[in-house]
Amino acid sequence: MLAGKLPRWDLTPLFSDFDSAEFCRARAEVEESLGDLKVRLERYRVGEEAAVSTQEAFTAVIEAYNALKERVLPLLAYARLRLSADASDRRAAVELGELENRLLELDKIEPRLTRWLASFPPEFGAGDYSLLVREARTLAAHMISEGEEELDAELSLSGRRGWHKLYGNVSSRITVELEGQRLPVTEVRNRAYSPNEEARRAAYQAELAAC
Repeated sequence: MLAGKLPRWDLTPLFSDFDSAEFCRARAEVEESLGDLKVRLERYRVGEEAAVSTQEAFTAVIEAYNALKERVLPLLAYARLRLSADASDRRAAVELGELENRLLELDKIEPRLTRWLASFPPEFGAGDYSLLVREARTLAAHMISEGEEELDAELSLSGRRGWHKLYGNVSSRITVELEGQRLPVTEVRNRAYSPNEEARRAAYQAELAAC
């Protein structure tokens, strides 16, 4: 039996529920933003040899990309936090899976976007996005072909992301015997930050014994 009642996050600043009008509206806005980004990528031929590399194109694409990220992050955060608090929350698992499947399209777009950003010359005035352009140059130097990048994105859902979710779901259900109490492993892991060396050691050894 677990000691005490497990705490729960108050997620209402994000959304009250998956069926709420706010959540449904946010999902629709993500679709709208994704469509807008795709239109702008086509307009400026991002990813093509004849890509437009002007200040106007840069601003338009970055604005659309930022708008999409700003709209999708609260949705992902809500679904992930719900699942983090309760690994048996099937609705959260379903919603998160649907979001990730839908955003696979963005994952496929990002390599094109990275190469395009990397193509801007060093003297280009990226303003607040100078770091983004410099990072794109570094990433582009180590990228595989566009087709391989898309394949990697597709395989990630059942590969590294699937493993990450499986690990999180399984490990979050582990309970640990510590100091005469049965505690969730997440609480025991938090003791790794205790200023007391003995408390850290006891938590670490208890987790090893449970796993």
